Amino acid sequence: DVQPVVHGAQPRLHPAVAEAQQVRAAGLCGLWVLRNQYVHELPVFSTIGTTNLYHYEASAVVAARDGQPWLTVRDEMQRELDHAYIEHAQKHNLLIENYQRRPEGDRFIRAQALKILLAHPALVAQIHAAGATRLLLDPGATESARLLGVYPAQGGLLNVALSQGLGAALKKLLGEHPGVFALTLIFGLMNLMLWMLAARGVAWHWRTMGAGGWLLLAVIAYHVVLGSGPQATARFRVPIVPLVAIFAAMGLTRSSPSSPDGNEIGLRNNAPVNKSILPHA
Repeated sequence: DVQPVVHGAQPRLHPAVAEAQQVRAAGLCGLWVLRNQYVHELPVFSTIGTTNLYHYEASAVVAARDGQPWLTVRDEMQRELDHAYIEHAQKHNLLIENYQRRPEGDRFIRAQALKILLAHPALVAQIHAAGATRLLLDPGATESARLLGVYPAQGGLLNVALSQGLGAALKKLLGEHPGVFALTLIFGLMNLMLWMLAARGVAWHWRTMGAGGWLLLAVIAYHVVLGSGPQATARFRVPIVPLVAIFAAMGLTRSSPSSPDGNEIGLRNNAPVNKSILPHA
């Protein structure tokens, strides 16, 4: 029963239990970071962040700046990175083999990426805005089609979307996989309805939402911002869909007409409605 929590009512889960779960989650992540610092001299949860920073974020900025295909730029930047690190390693007497997995290599790659990103803040903002849009609205039909074996593992749509825009990516999909394109339209409509209902639920109930509701909205916003890089697709949206569905359900309840017996919401004809679980308008 999530709506009482959204509207600030006392949750069924005891606060001490909820706090213990949060401490456990944070503690486990913290212990893993400490382990990485001790073993690899890297105080991070995962080195994938550095990989994304250079091979996705920085390469997308360079591709947009130069008007070149993203994959072409990414491959070229990898070659440039290898040459640059060889010179750096020889100068500082560092190991070259598997340098991307070494602490000194990770720091070198991060520095190279940040140098590019800090030099082009406007492009970074533009790329992240486009990434956030894909995260929110990408139907994700290609992922389902890939699981069913009717779409290749490397379809190339992300490269086209980053290099030529969403319209060109949809045109490519229509020309090469018309069935998947049709599935994309269906999934896109379903996703759009979910977001519209969620927006409706927030618009109707924001005045009565308690701390729990605002916390859920903050988590959704945090995830969208965090996942809005150039690599963002529908699969980055998966963790927040259950939270969005809560607000969509709130929007859906008030979209039904009043029942004949005078209840505020009639989910079925003449069906009794338990108003205690509904938001208080």
